[in-house]
Amino acid sequence: MTNKNTSTIATIILFIGVVVVLFYVLKVGIEKEAMVECYKLESQSKEFKGKFFLTQSESDMCIANGFYIEAPVK
Repeated sequence: MTNKNTSTIATIILFIGVVVVLFYVLKVGIEKEAMVECYKLESQSKEFKGKFFLTQSESDMCIANGFYIEAPVK
C-alpha cells in the first residue's frame, strides 16, 4: 500500500470510531434523561396522590426503564 492509501484508510477508521462513540454517548445520555424523568414522575405521583396521571408515552418510558408508577394512564 502506498502512504496515501494508508492515510485514507486511517482517516476512515478514525471517522467511523468517532461516529460510534458519538452514538454511544447520545444513547447513554437519552437513557439517563429518561430515568431522571421517571424519578420525577414517581415523586410527583406520591406528592399528588389521587390527582396525578401519566400519559401513555410516560408510562411506556418508565416501564421500559424498570419503573412502575402507580398512577392512572390517560
